[in-house]
Order: sequence, then structure tokens, then C-alpha cells
Amino acid sequence: MRTILLIFFSILLTSQCISQVQTNPLSSKDSIRVSLKKMVSDKFPGIALKNVVVFDARPETGSVGYSNLDYQIVQKYFFKSTAEKELSDWFNNYLQTNQQDKNGLTLLINIKKLRVSKNVFLQKSLQSRDTLIKKSIGQGVVEKIEFFLQQDSFFIPLYRFDSAISITGKLPKDAGSFITTALTLSVASFLNMTSGIKPANKRKLLLEDIVRSNNQINDLPVNKETTLKRGIYKTFEEFKMNTPSITEYELRKGSSGAVFINENGSLYEVKDIWGFCDGNDYYIRAGNSYSKLIRTENSFYFSGRKITAVKPDKVNPELLNFGFSILDMGLFGGNFDPTTKYYSDKPAYDVVQRHYQLDMETGEFY
Repeated sequence: MRTILLIFFSILLTSQCISQVQTNPLSSKDSIRVSLKKMVSDKFPGIALKNVVVFDARPETGSVGYSNLDYQIVQKYFFKSTAEKELSDWFNNYLQTNQQDKNGLTLLINIKKLRVSKNVFLQKSLQSRDTLIKKSIGQGVVEKIEFFLQQDSFFIPLYRFDSAISITGKLPKDAGSFITTALTLSVASFLNMTSGIKPANKRKLLLEDIVRSNNQINDLPVNKETTLKRGIYKTFEEFKMNTPSITEYELRKGSSGAVFINENGSLYEVKDIWGFCDGNDYYIRAGNSYSKLIRTENSFYFSGRKITAVKPDKVNPELLNFGFSILDMGLFGGNFDPTTKYYSDKPAYDVVQRHYQLDMETGEFY
């Protein structure tokens, strides 16, 4: 997934415990209706469109984020009717489609991710190579949107917008302006990238192909199987496949951990894990605690903690994640030695307790 304006980081934690905050399922009364701002694009496709059809292929379609004023007052953002209906209306108006145009084509917009959050980015402020890195959570919208052009019974893939968008300004109560901004950016990117492309030269898919791709997350073992397998998930992949690699463990309070395994008659703490299952519920390691996951359709959410700031004296490049290297970005210059371990002497962590949605593709949460 591309990022816009900002760079993601991940860090190690120094202590863990079972979260004491109960993750209660949110009801329909805990909701804020999202109102999209009606707009008209100043740029249009080079082909005549008679209609835009939206598929809501998100694993969880009941909300587009959480208000997260604090962890005790949580409301979810939602569309009054359905996301498909309101987004279809918005796109048709924005692109000024003409349903009376007999020669016009249909644009299929496949929404795989659309979520507003105050906790999307870990922003960076690098003062020097070895002295100080500050990080703080930034707000924005996570989007993954696919654009297809329908020709007869086939669908031609034109463009995929897969980005996390940083948006400045105060998050409005209904989050409508944030989502509208993100949608306009995705359309602008689509129009820029597809300008001059001839659909006749593109590969063609059947509708069944798109539906099959959309159902991949829904068909994951963790979503399909009814039996929860007790054990420890070292990785998000183990969680998705419902295959814990460590099946024997104990929960205890330790000096720096809560999950213990028995090896050769001795108990020792394990910290570098994604989560665990006690046979009744799933738990995710987030911040410096474990939180119970609540299923919502084909995804999960939880009330937990996320790192919002860290102030190490030096940074260890092995702590970086999200599919790219900080060395690739050239942040430290050409003389940075990748074999050297840079550790913090006295790291300070700040965490915020909020509701988060689990990304079923990446294992991240926002």
C-alpha cells in the first residue's frame, strides 16, 4: 500500500499485559451518520460514462471508522442507507454520468478499503542520524479502490488506488469532509493514470473473477471455521489461517510479559508474537497490552492501545516494517551502515486507548 505524504514505522515494546478495558460490541445507537459533500469534478474520463456502479467489497461494511473521542465514548461512522448506494450516487454526480447516453459505458468501482481514522500514520521528525526520532499518530483515510470499465459482459481493470491519505485540519463530527477528500483524490489519481489508455488493449475479466477476488478474505479459515484453536499466533498469517504454531502456553503476570510457554520443563516469557487464542476468544498484541478481538462480519475490532510517540536516542533499523526499508528512502545518507545495531538507551512510549479496526490484508489496525 502506498502512502501519501508520510512514512510508516513500527517499534518494539518493553512490557505487555492483558488489557483491562472490556471490548464491548457497538450497537446501532452508537453511530454517527456520514454525509458526503456533493461535488463535481473539473476533469472527466476520455470516454463517455452512462453509469457508475459501486461494489462494497470491504470485510466489514457496517462502518467507515470510529469517532474515538476517548475509549469510553466511542461511536462508529456509517452511511444512512448502504455504502454502495451512497457512494454510487456520489460518484455518478461527481463524474456527471449520463444514463440517457446509449453509447456510454459503465464504470465499476470496487471498494476494498475505506476507513477514516485519527490513528493512521506514525509521523517522523528526524533531527540527526543518531540523536532523536519523534513519532506521533496522524489522522487520515485508508483507501483501496479498483476501477473497472464494463464492455459487454467483460470488465477491463483500469486502475487500483491503494493508499493511506494524510488529511490536516480538525476531524469533523461526521467525518464526511475527510471521506469526500479521499474519494476525490482517488478519482483524480485514476484519471491521471488512465489518460490516453486504450481499453481495447487491456486484459478482460468476468464478473465472477472480481467476485472471487473479493471473497478471498471472507473465505479465510479464521472467518469460515467455527472452532477456535487454542494457541499462540506468532504472525498475522497464522491468525488468518487459524493455525497457531504454539499450542501450549500459560497466562501469567511477569516482569515484562503475560504469555509464557513451557520448554523442557521451564517457563519463559514470549513477547514477539501477534496474538493468541484461549479457545473462546482471540486476543491481539497492541501497544503494551493484549486486547480481545470482537468479530464484525468478516473482520474484527478491539478496544486497545497503539503507540502514539517514541523518543529513542538511537534507532534500530531492524525495527522498521511495512514492506520497505528506511535505507531505501535514503533518510540516513549513503554512509549509514546497515550492519550496525542502533538501540535506544532510554526509550519513552506514549499510548492511546481507542477502538481500532483490524486490516484483514495486512494485520495492521487503525
